Amino acid sequence: ARETLIWADPNFFQLYGLPVLYGNLDRALSQPDGLVVPLSIARKYFGRENVVGQTLEFNHTYELKITAVIADLPPNATNLQSGIFASSLASFSPMSKDAGHPGMTPDGGMNIDMAIIVRLSPAASLEDLNHRATALVQRFVPHGQPFSRSLHFEAADQLHLSTLVHPDVRPRFWALIAAAAVTLILACVNFINLSTARAAQRPRRRAV
Repeated sequence: ARETLIWADPNFFQLYGLPVLYGNLDRALSQPDGLVVPLSIARKYFGRENVVGQTLEFNHTYELKITAVIADLPPNATNLQSGIFASSLASFSPMSKDAGHPGMTPDGGMNIDMAIIVRLSPAASLEDLNHRATALVQRFVPHGQPFSRSLHFEAADQLHLSTLVHPDVRPRFWALIAAAAVTLILACVNFINLSTARAAQRPRRRAV
């Protein structure tokens, strides 16, 4: 069966404290064959919840051992996908392959398809980090390359509004605001019309 597989470093769960039901997330991906599965996957393939120590076969070739079970992530409530987390230390993981032989594009660039997650100290500045990261890239990447020589970080709680991650987010955002404004105006007009109609139907009192 085809399932969503997410390759992650061993310290991934130290950055994202996902709700663990069984096992220990601190060491779950410390071994190359480590595997963390959501509750729905445990029930689907084993018919029970606690499946720590069981194995799943990857690509009909490699056996991976389940080291922890986490709660399913609510849909559309997080930037993370709900799927199976596998250790990047596995020799056949895309991250291990890219570390040894980065994918090269025809124009001479490097194609590394992965997300880098860092945790900043409370006193650190995201703007300063982006400035220093870009300066580092420009220092080591030669000039005249047909691609942007920059490195940009986004706050994890703002990814849903990032134009780098979701290029069409701003048009959708303004479209939702416009629709909400039109709905509010129509509701106000209807309220005023109903209030006026009810006032007109009330019996008039005459003073004697």
